[in-house]
Amino acid sequence: MRLSTSFQIQKSISAITERQSQIVGLQNQLASGKRVNTPGDDPAAASQIELARARTAQLDSRIRVLSNAQGQNQQLEQGLADAAGAMQDARDALVAAGNGAYSDAERRAQAEAIRGAYNRLLAIANSEDGAGGRLFGGAGSQTSPFVPTPGGVSYVGNFGDQMLDPASNTLGSLDGSAIFMQLPSGNGTFSATAAASNTGRAWADTGSVTNMALLTGDTYEIRFNASGTAYDLVNTTTGTTLAAGQPYASGQSIGADGWQVTMSGAPGANDRFVIAPSSRKSIFDTMQDAIARLNTPGQMNTGKLQQLLAEIDTAVSRANVARAKVGEQMRTSESIAMAAGREADTVQGFRSKLEDVDVADAISKITAQQTSLEAAMKTYASVAKMSLMNYI
Repeated sequence: MRLSTSFQIQKSISAITERQSQIVGLQNQLASGKRVNTPGDDPAAASQIELARARTAQLDSRIRVLSNAQGQNQQLEQGLADAAGAMQDARDALVAAGNGAYSDAERRAQAEAIRGAYNRLLAIANSEDGAGGRLFGGAGSQTSPFVPTPGGVSYVGNFGDQMLDPASNTLGSLDGSAIFMQLPSGNGTFSATAAASNTGRAWADTGSVTNMALLTGDTYEIRFNASGTAYDLVNTTTGTTLAAGQPYASGQSIGADGWQVTMSGAPGANDRFVIAPSSRKSIFDTMQDAIARLNTPGQMNTGKLQQLLAEIDTAVSRANVARAKVGEQMRTSESIAMAAGREADTVQGFRSKLEDVDVADAISKITAQQTSLEAAMKTYASVAKMSLMNYI
C-alpha cells in the first residue's frame, strides 16, 4: 500500500499535537492537585466524585447542627445544675429555720437567705441561650418565660421542649413550666398537709398508695384531741367519721380507702392534718410560702416545715431528672457526631482516591510523554525533508 508524504506529515503532526495535549493535561493536574478537573477527564469518576461531594456536605451540615446542639445542651445542663443549687440553698436555710432555739429575728434572716435563692432561681429560669432564645422558654420562646406577678410567678413561655435535631432527639430548650411550675404536691397522688393553726411538733410523711382501686379522690382530716394523744379520722367530703378516739404513737401509720401516711412527732392540742388529692404548685410559690411564714412569728410549725421541705425536694428531683435527660442526650448527640465525622473521613478518602492526582505517577507520565513528543518531532522533521530533489 502506497503512503503519500502528506499523509505521513499529517500523522506526525497529529502525534505531536496529541503528546502536547497530554503533557498540558498532566501539568494541569499537577498544578491543581486534581486528577479529575472536568467531567471529560473521567466521566465515571466525575459522577462518583459529585455524589461523594454531596454526601460530605450533608455530613458537615449534620456535624455543625450537632455541635451547636452540644453547646446549647451544655448551657441547659449548667442551668439545671444552678437551679438545683439555688433550691438546695433555700432548703438549707429552711432546715436551719426549723431550729427550735432560733429567735424570730434569726428566722427572718433565714427568710432573707431564701429570698436570695428565690431571686437567683428566677434569673436562672429566665436565662438566655446566646442566640436570642430562652433556655427554659419551651419551643421557640424569645422573651422571659417567667414573669413576677402580685400572686407569685406566671409562666408565659411556650409549652413543650424545642428540638434542635429531631433525628437524634437533641434538645434546644426545655419547657420550664414542667420543671419549675407543675410540681405535684405530696406523692403525686395525694398530699398530707399540716393545718396552719397547728401548734405541735408532729408531721406526716408524703404517704403511699396501698390500693389504687380503693382511692376515692375525697378529702380527709386527721384530727387530734386536746391532749394530742388520740385522733379521729374523718372523710370531710362525705362528713363520715372513719375512726374515732384512736390512740396515737409517733411513727404510726394512719390510713383508709387505699392510702396511708406515717405520722411522727408530738401533736399539739387539736392539731389537724389534711389528706387531699395531689395538686400542682410551683417552686416559686413554695419558696414564697416559706418566706412569708418565717417572717410571721408562730406560723412555721413542724408539720408545715416538713411539707415545705418535701416540696423543695420534689422540685430539686425534677431539675435533676431533667439534667440527667439532657446529659444522656449530650452523650447521644456526641456519639452521632463522632459517627458522622468518621463517615465524612471515609467519604473524603474515597473521593480523594478518585479525584486527587498521584504526583509521582503524573511526573513519570509527563517524562514519558515528553520523550514521545521528542520522538514525534524528530519523525516529523525527517518526513518533512523528504523530497524528490533530495534524490536528484
